[in-house]
Amino acid sequence: MPARTELVREAGARSPESPVLPLRVTIGARPGLVPVAGGVTGALACIAAAMTGDSGDRLKVCAVETCPWAFIDGSRNRSRSWCSMRVCGNRTRTRAYRARKQGSRHPQGANTDTV
Repeated sequence: MPARTELVREAGARSPESPVLPLRVTIGARPGLVPVAGGVTGALACIAAAMTGDSGDRLKVCAVETCPWAFIDGSRNRSRSWCSMRVCGNRTRTRAYRARKQGSRHPQGANTDTV
């Protein structure tokens, strides 16, 4: 998989205009980027800041193929897979449970007591 910086460069090269993101550089014990605007450009600036900071490797896409959401994985061992356990996680686990139960059922024959 290409590095995150390569993906950002490719995305910028594909667009006719380079995006301008409202970011402020902070210098201190830990230098970083801070978004300074709201709306769509502010959201894109938040993503860019997250990708360059410590949480860049925590930025993930939901494991459900039909879900368009991305999220910051705040779990200790970085094992979170779904954007929401209440929605995508529940659906995935329910489907897996039903598939297991359907495969374990034995076909029932006729229930007659003929001798």
